[in-house]
Amino acid sequence: MEYFSCATLSDIGSWCSIIGLVMTIFTFMLVFSIKKKFLFKSRVEEHQQSLREIASQISGLLQSYSKNMDDIDDAIAIADVKLRNIKNGANGDLLSDVKTARSKIKAYRVSGWIKKAGNKNEKSAREINTAINVVVEEMNNVKKQLLIGA
Repeated sequence: MEYFSCATLSDIGSWCSIIGLVMTIFTFMLVFSIKKKFLFKSRVEEHQQSLREIASQISGLLQSYSKNMDDIDDAIAIADVKLRNIKNGANGDLLSDVKTARSKIKAYRVSGWIKKAGNKNEKSAREINTAINVVVEEMNNVKKQLLIGA
């Protein structure tokens, strides 16, 4: 307490400068998070449509898995990029579903490199397709919440 009573104007100015820096950093982080959420919310429809098309493409390719394995791998890779982009702005249940889908994709893709196609099979590809469809439906819920204003 003695320090504050004998503090000079220079000391008080230094402390105010430090407090101002902390407030500036906090404000910057807050604006960045608001921007990220706004950009995500403005593109929900686009993300949903894109994932729906990829899931439909994978579903069609799964009719003949062995012939279309390379095309399925390509579609899954594109879906992973889309999901990674969605993950940046998602929260709650959508974030959980995106993480689940991405973990299935990682297991599918890594298994081909490490285990020589040990887990890279039709069942895993179908699970990924299902996970993508779950994300699409959750995005539908997010879109409805945005329309309501929640």
